Amino acid sequence: MSESNLLTQKYSVVVTTIGEDSLHEVLESIAKQSIPPSEIIVVDDSKSQNIELSDFRIMRTGGFKGPSFARNLGIQNSQNSWVALADSDDIWDFDKISIQFAEIIKEKLDFSLTSAVVNGKQRPKKLLEVNSNPFELLYSKPHILRSSSYFATGTFMFNRDKVKVLFDEQIRERENIK
Repeated sequence: MSESNLLTQKYSVVVTTIGEDSLHEVLESIAKQSIPPSEIIVVDDSKSQNIELSDFRIMRTGGFKGPSFARNLGIQNSQNSWVALADSDDIWDFDKISIQFAEIIKEKLDFSLTSAVVNGKQRPKKLLEVNSNPFELLYSKPHILRSSSYFATGTFMFNRDKVKVLFDEQIRERENIK
């Protein structure tokens, strides 16, 4: 990817939800990115499975399968190589994706993990080399995300053709992943 096609880069966003009140505000912040996504997939993991949104693709888990199952379902059904993840309480700055893509281009990354965009810069950030397995580098276990503390998945953006992202579906808690 070169800087010239930064503004035309297609990407999918996978948003997992159990029906949080902030969902509509989150979706609006994603849809209004300076580089808008070509696809937003909302994965409904609520008990009722009755979330209705006319402008977004909705997938249903069957209820309470857990965030890992919901994220994997969305990733597997995304249509673009580049995928960004968001939880239903992750409200994005207008230029979050453009800043993240700029860093991906500059550093020639296949995976970007950031915690926040503050004053137009990502911080903190973890840079990985092309063809590196981020989970193996971070956790010494290939392809499985495990963390004993809060890990903001809304910071992930990756090229799914080059980096296999798989969340451990045995982990059922929403945020405190072990």
